[in-house]
Amino acid sequence: MARAKAHEINSQIADGINPNKEKNRFKQEMIFEILFDQYLDKYAKIHKKSWKENLAMFNRYLKDLSNKKLSLITN
Repeated sequence: MARAKAHEINSQIADGINPNKEKNRFKQEMIFEILFDQYLDKYAKIHKKSWKENLAMFNRYLKDLSNKKLSLITN
């Protein structure tokens, strides 16, 4: 397994990809809850009268996704 992982990392390096930068980028990636909070603060509370309904729907249906990284969320 270690040899396979080393081969994978060496392949990434040969392709010009820095594995450490990719790992750090993933660690710093935004989670869904922060994105939704930004949406509420910067758009919904200003432009929509129904922003409280959006918040209630988030809490009801999307709360399970709140701590997921955005790149991990798929349909």
